[in-house]
This record gives sequence, structure tokens and C-alpha cells, in this order.
Amino acid sequence: MKFGRKDHFVPQGYLRGFVHPKRRREAAPLWVLDVQTGGWSKCATSDFAFGRGFYDMANSVADLVADEIFRKLENDFPRSRDAVRRQGYDTWPTARETFVYYAAMLSARSPLFLRQAASGALRPLPHESLSEERDFDLPGDFRAS
Repeated sequence: MKFGRKDHFVPQGYLRGFVHPKRRREAAPLWVLDVQTGGWSKCATSDFAFGRGFYDMANSVADLVADEIFRKLENDFPRSRDAVRRQGYDTWPTARETFVYYAAMLSARSPLFLRQAASGALRPLPHESLSEERDFDLPGDFRAS
């Protein structure tokens, strides 16, 4: 595990999903709003939502395993997202597990989560397997068939 690296708390693969296809080859294809000033600017996905050494951890076995799992999810998500776009959005249930794990990873790697973890303010939630059938009580039929 490298220390002091450029760690993105919003992964670049996720940010690339917000880049217009005609702008993909540009050096700064992403439009970013500065909430403080209300001004828009262009930037590269590599230059947004990161901190140097943001995820530097104790280098324990658990940290190394988490880093490897997050790397796999960061690689799998863009492929799944692009496949759903290509095949049609009604195919999203085939990628549901990747999307759910990815969303959980995003929350676990967020600045807020890390602050709460450091302060001891986190409370564990009961674990529920994604493979179990559940009724999500969503409007319409959004469940996998």
C-alpha cells in the first residue's frame, strides 16, 4: 500500500459518467460548480474530489484487503454502468449487486464516514445478504425478475 498517494473520495470512474461523450477526449472534460462562488469551471476527473494520503491507513491486513476490494469495485462499476447504458436501462437488475456494493463503498470511503469513524460516532447496522429476495416497496416494478 502506497502512502501519500492521490486518493479520490469520489472515484474517477464514477465522475467519468458525468462527462458528455463529445468531451471525453478533452484534457478537462468535467464541469464543476464551486458552491462558495457559484462559478463553474472545467477540470479533469483526476483533479477533482481527492486528497493526498486521504486513505492512508495503518497498513494492516484488513486495510490492504479493503483497498483491494475497493479497487475491484472501482473497476467493475464503470463496466457495469456502461453495459446497462448499451443494453438498455431495463437491464439494470443484472448489475444491481455491483451497484449496491459500489454505493456502500462510496459511503464507507467518504470524508463524513471517516470523521464519524474517528470520533466513535458510528453504530453498526445489521448485515443483510444481497442474495436474499426482498421487497423494496418501490413504486412500479423495479425488482429483478
